[in-house]
Amino acid sequence: MGQLGFTSLTDAGCLAPTLSVLRVPDGVDEAALRRSMAQRGVIVAGCLGPWAGRGIRVGHMGAVGEVEVARTLEAASAALES
Repeated sequence: MGQLGFTSLTDAGCLAPTLSVLRVPDGVDEAALRRSMAQRGVIVAGCLGPWAGRGIRVGHMGAVGEVEVARTLEAASAALES
């Protein structure tokens, strides 16, 4: 996701194995990004509190392999281009 312009909102010492919290690239409408990703079959949540509207939460619980990661990256890339 870093190559797409997303940055981690989580301190390196506090990373979770089940959730990534990412700041959306500058100028990107977070809600529109989530809607576009959902239309491509990938559901991500918006951030809460002070990061509402500026970040997304990507869950990676359960059986997540290369196919699921690729699908998420493709959906994010396509959403950014739309």
